[in-house]
Amino acid sequence: MLRPAIAFLSIFACLIATAVVPGVARADHLTPSISVKLELVKKARECGLNTAGQRARCGWRGAYVARLSWNASCGTDPGASAELAINANLVKRDGTLSRSYISLNPDELSGQSPLSVSPGSRVRAQADITCTTTTSDGQAETFHSARAEATSSDVFVRPYLDGYDITRNTICGPLPRGGIGTTLQARQFATVGWGLRFSGTSMLRPGSLSSQFKQIVLRASGADARLRRSPARHIREADFAQFVRPTRRGRVTLWATIGGVATNKIKVPVIGRRGC
Repeated sequence: MLRPAIAFLSIFACLIATAVVPGVARADHLTPSISVKLELVKKARECGLNTAGQRARCGWRGAYVARLSWNASCGTDPGASAELAINANLVKRDGTLSRSYISLNPDELSGQSPLSVSPGSRVRAQADITCTTTTSDGQAETFHSARAEATSSDVFVRPYLDGYDITRNTICGPLPRGGIGTTLQARQFATVGWGLRFSGTSMLRPGSLSSQFKQIVLRASGADARLRRSPARHIREADFAQFVRPTRRGRVTLWATIGGVATNKIKVPVIGRRGC
């Protein structure tokens, strides 16, 4: 008679142990995962003055709108708490991370956010999730924590020539209306400023100001003008300037290479000499 009783008591005790903490998450349910993606979506619309100080129409000026998206999970534990941290950082020329472009602590496990990326910038997103939960054996509670992280691929926007400004010009004869500061003249010297937009952190190797200027090459071609030089540091009217002298009427094309990457091109009208 004792054996059936002992067997019954054992089964009863096992049932009680199972029913003590129904539905409580276990530590092996805490399996965090996260993914993050950064992609360029469209050209950004901007207004205001360009970098050469000229009035610019509202429109595209080299920047792009990027989409930052993420998707995270703590696993199968419905009672787990999640804490997300998402950062988009400017990437240096050597591939290491610099300052933060944007920092988010979203409440949603999945979502997206727009991000404006300036010309000449390389950006990389990083995300991490920390999941926490508590389990109980009926007598004591145990705290559990686990973490996961992810990194996106880089997005890059090439540098942009936002305009130009002719700060000095040895004019011979009259210029057309509005030509001062915008028009070159054949066989006359002009000091031209390139309105460059770029991130020195992403585009240039660190070093002295002189070594960084050598990584910027101002280019001009057309109307018998040929220029391939670094900015002249002694010209104070513009950050990036050089002397240009076309010898005939036509157009001069301006652009630049920064860290070996070419900007867009802008054409400058060249008029002939009049009355001299």
